[in-house]
Amino acid sequence: MKDNIEDKDRGNNGNRTDLLAELSQELDEDILKIDGFDNCVIGYAMDMVDGHSVIRLVYSCSLIICVLMEQDLDEDEAIEYFDYNIQGAYMGPRTPIYVNDFNLDDSAYISTN
Repeated sequence: MKDNIEDKDRGNNGNRTDLLAELSQELDEDILKIDGFDNCVIGYAMDMVDGHSVIRLVYSCSLIICVLMEQDLDEDEAIEYFDYNIQGAYMGPRTPIYVNDFNLDDSAYISTN
């Protein structure tokens, strides 16, 4: 059933909340989410903790910062809030993973070779 969830997600960037609920139900496992940031989830990872498989959601750092900026924080405030209150919060072995996205428009990532 995991394949069905992944197929749905590839073609539809719609309601992540429903996809996350379906994933949790299909895997029969609680998934730790950050309230208000479902649309910032870009995937999930399987991790081993004490010999047991654990699902961890993977969030986009830049999407989270954008959501925070939509809540009337400037960029510096959003980054500081994210660093301290979200990324810095350990919530046990199911703590989400935060990924720094490559900005393909940024010349720093473009090879000069």
